[in-house]
Amino acid sequence: MRKNKGITLIALVITIIVLLILAAVSIATLTGENGILTQANKAKNKTEQAREKEQIELAYMAVKSKKMEIGDNTKISAEDLKEEFKNDGIEAQATDGEEGKIKVIFPKTENEYEIDENGEVGEKVIVKREGLKVGDYIEYEPDVVTESYSKLTKENTGYEGTEQQEMKQEGINWRILNIYEDGSLDIIGDMSTNTVYLSGALGYNNGVYLLNDLCKTLYSRKEEEIYARSVNLNDLEKWLTEDGEDGTPGGKTERNNYVNDDVQYGKTKKYVESKNYYPDIYQYENGSGIGIEKPEDIKENGINNSEMPQEYKNNKGEYLTTNTRKEATSDNGMTITQTVYVISINDTNYGEASTLLSTQTSEKSYWLASRFSRCCSSWAGFGLSCVNDTMSFYYLFDSYDLPWTSNFCVRPVVKLSSEVQIKASTGENGVTNKHTIISYK
Repeated sequence: MRKNKGITLIALVITIIVLLILAAVSIATLTGENGILTQANKAKNKTEQAREKEQIELAYMAVKSKKMEIGDNTKISAEDLKEEFKNDGIEAQATDGEEGKIKVIFPKTENEYEIDENGEVGEKVIVKREGLKVGDYIEYEPDVVTESYSKLTKENTGYEGTEQQEMKQEGINWRILNIYEDGSLDIIGDMSTNTVYLSGALGYNNGVYLLNDLCKTLYSRKEEEIYARSVNLNDLEKWLTEDGEDGTPGGKTERNNYVNDDVQYGKTKKYVESKNYYPDIYQYENGSGIGIEKPEDIKENGINNSEMPQEYKNNKGEYLTTNTRKEATSDNGMTITQTVYVISINDTNYGEASTLLSTQTSEKSYWLASRFSRCCSSWAGFGLSCVNDTMSFYYLFDSYDLPWTSNFCVRPVVKLSSEVQIKASTGENGVTNKHTIISYK
């Protein structure tokens, strides 16, 4: 008998299933997380990243060599690298990054890198901090410190009165000041109830060091190498706003437009005929001009107003000195740059951080670990900036060799790295419902 030859429906289905399984395995082998194509793509990206990092390092070294040849000791800037990339035909963009770092982006690959002040190149890591926002309360616990801070003596502060209180660790609330792309945070403590007295040129010279050292002593976690410092001008200026789309002046414009006695912020005034006393540390600062002939000769490669010069290190490694003030005896006198300004701390000028930064009243103020110089009609003033409901200041010394005295509260700031594990609070965050730090490492 004649028989039909073929396959059954069941066999056909089984064959199709087997083929689908083989296809899935083949696709996974090629494109899965550990697939051939995926691994090849990862290898390609790593090769590209290694090439880009090498280009950055070579450009950095080239700039450094050029500066050394001409005796230029200034820090390598984003502009320096941008020029070197252009000369080498490298398609990369260099801009100022966070915390003094330089950010480099390669437009074709969209890879980002950061260069620290030592020239180390690292890939930029982006970590999301879900549930956390600026202004939120966080449960930070510094090391327990039972002794009071001992360096606020008249030999260091310039203040000869007896009102200076013992500065002891206080239990204060901490809030988020900044959240960075790499997941690191700046947190800021509430104002302490105790105040620090500073006076005269000595208070100006040592104020930045003392405020930072005080906060470091009382609010750090030494084992995890987490060190506190005082809030400074840079912390506030990170939040200065741009102009609004409707033309409303933002914080940066308000600062730049500030004028005192016909001298605008960032501009200079020369003092020759009047008395020309200045705090010793001023000669090391950017914008100072002791005995110079022209305003364009002012110091540009000095320290900023929140730094201390190496010349102020004593044999114990401390930034303290007995130097108080000097006099510009040159016929050219001294040229002072107006670095002080007064603007309201509100949403228009400081955005979402305004409430956090402001004391909401002119009756309470806290120090900024940042110096200023102010140009008046016939004299110059020097002091430390402070904050209440405005970005403000207070004199400690003037060019007539007169001391001024003031006392304000202190606010510590702590940097938490991206490795710090934080559990976001559920519900509405507040003083009684804070984010929790699970691990500091």
